[in-house]
Formats: sequence, C-alpha cells, structure tokens
Amino acid sequence: MKEAADAVCDALLSSDDVIASKLDFTVSPNPALDIIKITSENLIHSINVIDINGQIVFTDNSTKAKIKTLDISSLPESFYFISIKDDQGNVAIEKIVKN
Repeated sequence: MKEAADAVCDALLSSDDVIASKLDFTVSPNPALDIIKITSENLIHSINVIDINGQIVFTDNSTKAKIKTLDISSLPESFYFISIKDDQGNVAIEKIVKN
C-alpha cells in the first residue's frame, strides 16, 4: 500500500504540467541576435540563462517586473535555456536560440 502511495506522489510531483501551468511567460524573438524580451503574467523574481553544458552564463535578480529585457549579444551562438522564477516561487524553463 505504501509503495502505491509513493508511486502516485512521485508521478504527481514530477509532472511538467504542474509547473508549466503556474508560470506563463514568453520569450521573443526566438531565435535572437542580441536582445530578448521576457513577458510574464506574474512579477519576475529572477532569470538564469543556462548553456548546453548546464553552466549558468547570465543571472538577473534586479528590480521585479512583468517585462524584462536582456542583452545576450555577448553570448556565443548556441542553444540556451531561460529559467524564470516568479515572485510566488513558480519556476519555468524555455529553450532559446542565440544567432
């Protein structure tokens, strides 16, 4: 009985749909050359840009806002992940392409 309960809890806690439904944001343009705009329904608390090796290459913990603009011109061309955390602790991740 305990094993079944643990399996259900693990399935619920690992669901990507739960995280995605709590934090809705957009990143544009994607692909991007130098500037990206991040728009969220909630206040953005922090932003991390993560390279394909899992290294955080940019962090923004500045003034909380629903719209943020990031200058990614210094980053090499590649795929990156944008990790967004809102003021309620919700986290979401989206892939971007830097040209």
